[in-house]
Amino acid sequence: MEVHETKKEEVSKNIVNSFVDFLFSDKEEKWLILILLIGVLLRFLVARNISALGDEMVHGPHAIGFLHSGLISTLAQSPLWFYLTDIVTRFLNVTLFSVRFLSFFYGSLSIIIIYLLTSKMFDKKVALISSFLLSVSFFTIRYTLAEMDLSAIFFLLLAIYFFLESNEKNKFPFLSAVCLGIASLIKTLSLFFVPAFLIAFFLFNQSKEKKQIKNNLKKAFIFGIVILLFFSPILLHNYFWYKDKGMVDTYFAQYFDIGEVRQAYAGQLGYDSGLLSDRFVEGVFTMSNAVFSMDPLIVLIGIFGIILSFSLKNI
Repeated sequence: MEVHETKKEEVSKNIVNSFVDFLFSDKEEKWLILILLIGVLLRFLVARNISALGDEMVHGPHAIGFLHSGLISTLAQSPLWFYLTDIVTRFLNVTLFSVRFLSFFYGSLSIIIIYLLTSKMFDKKVALISSFLLSVSFFTIRYTLAEMDLSAIFFLLLAIYFFLESNEKNKFPFLSAVCLGIASLIKTLSLFFVPAFLIAFFLFNQSKEKKQIKNNLKKAFIFGIVILLFFSPILLHNYFWYKDKGMVDTYFAQYFDIGEVRQAYAGQLGYDSGLLSDRFVEGVFTMSNAVFSMDPLIVLIGIFGIILSFSLKNI
């Protein structure tokens, strides 16, 4: 009995000593833990206490029971967020926090991804600053809502990280394509980021040799196919729905000239107006003003970073 208690005391002392050593060490990870805790706390307070917005009153109820609905679309959104949120509500019950949980969870994890990504691009000190700015970013904290954006952003950031990691090791960025595919199943608009990744194949390897150019084209093609495979359920759903009923989801009705279908969605947030080119500039300024009013420091640093990047000779 005494031997057992002695071992317990030794284990306790070792844990305390390890914690003290870590606390007073030069390791950046201790500050990342603190930054993460701040970010998690702020996001939890918002997700737990802020009253619901209009879109949440649509997305939240739609997610309840979605697993057994047999649906792979909500007309305007990809299905994965609804499947995952339905799973969460089964464990946490149906509450405002449970339908916001994915934004809370992936929004918090994005702090770590930003640290890892920035460490790869710059150094750990810059990474800590970046993760801290995201941790206290009022814009991302305020949008810890029952929406898909923060979840999709997490997988987009993860896609960038895996892309850079694969480029360093001269390997095909399969995990990056997978993350983009997952992001597209959470938020359809994530597909608009795919061209940037395809272009990156040629930016990271600017060799003019025909063999290398063909290799880059091959990689970009396979990369796109992997993403397409993930998004194929949405494409097949719309194809068969159109063949059977002459209908498609709102995104397809908006971006493709399917006249009769567009009229079915007429008046619903401009889904019958094509690319909304007449309101594009207005939308950009509206969003920019929202971000600037909530996170002016991050916006100013971002603008400075863009200007600085053009002055660098070696990228």
